[in-house]
Amino acid sequence: MLLGRTAVKGIFPEYAKIPLDALRHDTKKDSIFYQSTQVLITYHPSALLRDPSKRGGASDDFTYLKTLI
Repeated sequence: MLLGRTAVKGIFPEYAKIPLDALRHDTKKDSIFYQSTQVLITYHPSALLRDPSKRGGASDDFTYLKTLI
């Protein structure tokens, strides 16, 4: 699970300009992999503090992670 834009840029620099919401959706739909490990992308906790409306999306992301585990 990558938390936020900085983590995405560190692992996938080619995705740096793609909106985080689109990446969140793509990781659940198309399965993005890093060295044969599936990667999920969600918001950084500080983003959730700044914008509480994103908490539902982050909660959905972690619920999806739970189903994979």
